[in-house]
Amino acid sequence: MKLGVVAIGRPGRGPEAVLAEDYARRATLAGRALGLGPLDLVDLEPKKPGKAPEAELILAAAEGAHLIACDERGRTYSSRAFAEHLARLRDQGERRVVFAIGGADGLDDSVRAAAASTLAFGPQTWPHALARAMLTEQLYRAVTILLPDRPIIAIEMRRALVPALLLTALAVAPAASGRPAPESELARLQAEFRDETARARRLRADADAARDELARLERRLASLRAEAATGDGRVEVQRARLAQLSRQEATLVADMARERGAQTRLLSALQMMSRRPPPPLLVPADKAVDTVRAAILLKAMTPDLQAKAATLKARQDEIMRVRRLAVLSSEQLLTSESEQGDLRGEIQSLSDRKSALSAVLGAEARAAERAAGVLERRIRELGGAVPATVAAAPETAPLPAGRGRLTPPVRTGPTQTYGDGTSGWRWRADRAVVAAPAEAKVAYAGPLSGWGQVVILDLGPGWRAVIAGLETLDVQADARVADGQALGRTGPDGDVYFELRRDERPIDPAPWLR
Repeated sequence: MKLGVVAIGRPGRGPEAVLAEDYARRATLAGRALGLGPLDLVDLEPKKPGKAPEAELILAAAEGAHLIACDERGRTYSSRAFAEHLARLRDQGERRVVFAIGGADGLDDSVRAAAASTLAFGPQTWPHALARAMLTEQLYRAVTILLPDRPIIAIEMRRALVPALLLTALAVAPAASGRPAPESELARLQAEFRDETARARRLRADADAARDELARLERRLASLRAEAATGDGRVEVQRARLAQLSRQEATLVADMARERGAQTRLLSALQMMSRRPPPPLLVPADKAVDTVRAAILLKAMTPDLQAKAATLKARQDEIMRVRRLAVLSSEQLLTSESEQGDLRGEIQSLSDRKSALSAVLGAEARAAERAAGVLERRIRELGGAVPATVAAAPETAPLPAGRGRLTPPVRTGPTQTYGDGTSGWRWRADRAVVAAPAEAKVAYAGPLSGWGQVVILDLGPGWRAVIAGLETLDVQADARVADGQALGRTGPDGDVYFELRRDERPIDPAPWLR
């Protein structure tokens, strides 16, 4: 489980920053055997003042991680309770835990709302640089508490004396640097220097790649803006066409209404003449001539009425066609505007995320470079030679232990597989022998809180296997084991847990175990 401390502002080169970097290195080295670390210190500098821009950078740096907000109103822990809390998060399958320290005005409400929990070093308000050093010290202390068979300082520091103790430790450190250092310490510092320099170089490359991607996105946005200008022209044409169709429909409707009125009056007269008996039989004789004349006139007008009815029908069909065209133009207009807006919004959002990622990677690279600088000064103080060349970090091997198949640690079928609420496989094993899945080096062998006896195997660059739930062990750390060799035994009604990790992340072992 990776650990990170994300803080707003640069700590400079004061004693608090040096102390924080020293504890971060110690926690990283000590936590390897426990699956904790590395512990990264990330300092963020927002381009705009205020808590909202700070919150954007913090949330981007902690994306996908279990976020813990450092706040004076948060929860307080003893050192042992804090260590147990970290162990629980690791055992629950958390891949990364990030602690957030705000700027001078504290954390924005959005960060506290997004945080899974809060942490406080008492109700007092601490300087942020000092809070950063205190947090890294407590993380290192938590790792040492979780380490088995190690001397642990169990006495809790009083909060009121923390600043004095920190500064005292800084004052004592230079005085001790004059003593000759053993070769083993120099070798360790030189190895750490190579690791930090390689890490800084890799982070710089990642940040440069993120900037290149950001530049590509900006070019794409510029192209979209140009396309949007062209699209806006098309939209205006469609709007004009829609207005024209609306005017044409209004004219046709008005003409049809006038024609319909005249035709209605004529049809009413025809209806009068179609009565049985006809109107001439119901009128006086002196009116009969006029009635006959009206009937002759209506008969003569029948073809014209039929022609006008056909014209009205054609105009009605034209109105329906114009309405369909208007609806289609309206849909096209809405679709064009919506697609343009969605695409611009998506690329703008991606550009903002890439910008935040570039800032975070740059901050992590600066932190690694500072750590390498501290190591270089320490090596020179001890009279050692600073490595002239830095070896590149080994790439992750394509297969664990170079094999396409691993030996299941238990012969029976699993009771739980990856993804069913777990990051590995489980077996029920009653007093059973637990075997090594492949030839490997034992990175750790010993007890782990809540997991019984645990064996961590190094399966090559980037690959590790974790076997937990044993009652007794038959191997020791740094030993080499063969494929199928007994690692230990389970107890009555034992439960064996197997986790395969690539680049410190658990993956499904099914392709190698089936």
